[in-house]
Amino acid sequence: MGSGKSTLGRKLSDMLEMQFFDLDRVIEKMEDQTIADIIRSAGEDDFRKREQAVLHQLLNILPSVVATGGGTPCFSDNMEKMKKKGTVVYLRLSPALLAGRLSDEMAARPLLDGVGSDGLQAFISKHLLEREPFYNRAHIIWDAEKGNLEELKLLIQDHSR
Repeated sequence: MGSGKSTLGRKLSDMLEMQFFDLDRVIEKMEDQTIADIIRSAGEDDFRKREQAVLHQLLNILPSVVATGGGTPCFSDNMEKMKKKGTVVYLRLSPALLAGRLSDEMAARPLLDGVGSDGLQAFISKHLLEREPFYNRAHIIWDAEKGNLEELKLLIQDHSR
């Protein structure tokens, strides 16, 4: 959450001349409601099942770049399916930088509901600790604070060969 998956994914898809899909936006369009509303009304478990079904559909549209939600790789067999279909990239950022990016967007992020701005960095650190075992299984772990997009493009192309 807040790592720039959608923004960088869109730019990367242009550089690689591939289609781009933002998993959350595809789900919102299909469901005709926001991710926040889906989670509030159906719960996170139901949302993750819907997310998985849509992800599996998108993985069959090749070549493409798919920006997933932060929890997507951690649910069920999503990481394994993504790795079988293409190159998976983890955009690694520090909790402090993520907290800075997310501080103005907290109301729009259902998983941050009830987290005060004072506890945001601690919340992010806790989630990263839980999720990094999944994220670290990505083909490429890219330091999004220091790297540039051209370097990432080359890493992906090298991995795809």
